[in-house]
Amino acid sequence: MKKQNNNFKNNKIILSIFLFLFLLTIPYFGFSQNLDPNKLFERVDSSVVMVFVNYYDHRSDQGSGVVVDERGVILTNSHLINKIYEFKDITILSRTDTLEGAIIFQIDTLDDIMFLKVSDYLLKPVKWSDGKMGTKIGDRVYAISSPNLLFNSFSPGMIGGLNRSNKLGNNLVQFSADVTFGSSGGALLNENGELVGIIVGGDQSTRFNFAIPLNKIYEEYVGAIRIVYKDKLDILSENYNEKIYLYRNEIQDTINLLGKAKDAFNRRDAIDAIFYYTLYLNSHEGNDSIYYERGCSLYSLLNDTLAEKDFKKMSNKYYNLSEIYYDLGSISLTLYINYKDTNAYLRYLYYSNYSISLDSSYFPSYLRLSSIYRSDFKDNEKAIEILLKCSKYKDIGYIYYIISVIYHDIHKESEELKNLNYAIKFREKEFEDISSLRQCGYFDTSNAHSMYFFKRGEIYFKKNKYKEATRDFNNSICIEENSFLYKKDSIEFYLTRSKYYRALCLYHIGEYSDALQDMNWLISKDSKYKDIFKYKIEIIHKFH
Repeated sequence: MKKQNNNFKNNKIILSIFLFLFLLTIPYFGFSQNLDPNKLFERVDSSVVMVFVNYYDHRSDQGSGVVVDERGVILTNSHLINKIYEFKDITILSRTDTLEGAIIFQIDTLDDIMFLKVSDYLLKPVKWSDGKMGTKIGDRVYAISSPNLLFNSFSPGMIGGLNRSNKLGNNLVQFSADVTFGSSGGALLNENGELVGIIVGGDQSTRFNFAIPLNKIYEEYVGAIRIVYKDKLDILSENYNEKIYLYRNEIQDTINLLGKAKDAFNRRDAIDAIFYYTLYLNSHEGNDSIYYERGCSLYSLLNDTLAEKDFKKMSNKYYNLSEIYYDLGSISLTLYINYKDTNAYLRYLYYSNYSISLDSSYFPSYLRLSSIYRSDFKDNEKAIEILLKCSKYKDIGYIYYIISVIYHDIHKESEELKNLNYAIKFREKEFEDISSLRQCGYFDTSNAHSMYFFKRGEIYFKKNKYKEATRDFNNSICIEENSFLYKKDSIEFYLTRSKYYRALCLYHIGEYSDALQDMNWLISKDSKYKDIFKYKIEIIHKFH
């Protein structure tokens, strides 16, 4: 009996060993290695964060984000910033910490993808899927996000469709896991806890929810990291000055360092400009130019919180704030043109308005804002109203000239003529008569006084008022012939056009000798005035 018991015990041990070895071989026989949902959540909980977008009026929008790189890179949706012209800064809330001053260093509003950068390198990144699991219809998935401020809510579901296109985007993944407001930017994971998509939105009534697929995200991620590699990511943090000691041994030639910074700024390489300027400022005092150019570079990365800090350090001795915000508007316009970023356009509009509020005499901002209403909003009345508000601008005549151009474009000839009369009247207050221009050789390239006479002469010519037109073309020619620009560079546009019209006017009023002189001059200058030949022949016949 005792022997049988020993045999039973031995058999039990052998069976246990066999069972253990069998379990080890399960993966190789194609059995699933899927994580238990509890363990899956524990694995990724520290990789998903809550994102707060803060505005200057003390409002905040909340969403979610996924840590995708050990260098503090967080992936989320660009639509979290719904009013970029009022956007102040971004706060990140993780399971263990609150991180202020997140940097936006890559944004794509068309695909609704945005990469943030924080200085905390303790955040654990999520693992990327290899595309084999959680990418087919029927595959089980899990959503982790923070809907309605409920930090890292966890819900199961499955893939219900692929390549969906709707108002949320194109080529999206449809899934059934529960999400709602605040879930945007959260993680969609497969059964191994690997990232397969980023939540973009959904429809609560139908439970049709959507995510941006992994392949589109990864393309953006690789592009971002290729542009902003590790050293430069370190620089783009709230406390970047504290990190510069890591690079002190590399700084040998500070003049060359500053040259590299300025070169990067001139070619609009914001990352390099920030990098080299920050290195330079670590061991040298800054000046208005350095703070201005680094501030503009920071803003071009859509972070005006840090940009504003640099602008505040400026003495404003060489730059005025109105000009700075005008230039920021130029950067916004560049972003809009290059990336079709509608948020950047709204910011462009905001900075144009704000520039005027800072300095009511800064005419370029009035001109830009007027152009926006005229070209983009097709509101000519508003464009004219804006120009007329710039009463402190030193050359009121130029304002009326721009207004006359607007009326010309909308074919209101009488209003065009009236404003040209105003333009000439205000400009002639600076000179007793046109002959004084000849004495001083005056020519202001910004005001281009000859244009006023030329444009009014054209109107008189169309009305067959040849004597009035001749007078204006005479004045235009006088200015052009005595301008330093004409003497130096031989720019003859208004000169040749004025002589062309004057020749025709002189012909019509019977002053053939003077008309013939202008015609000969035109024919010798440019062959495109061949139509003048017929008038010349008629004059020759009349003399004979």
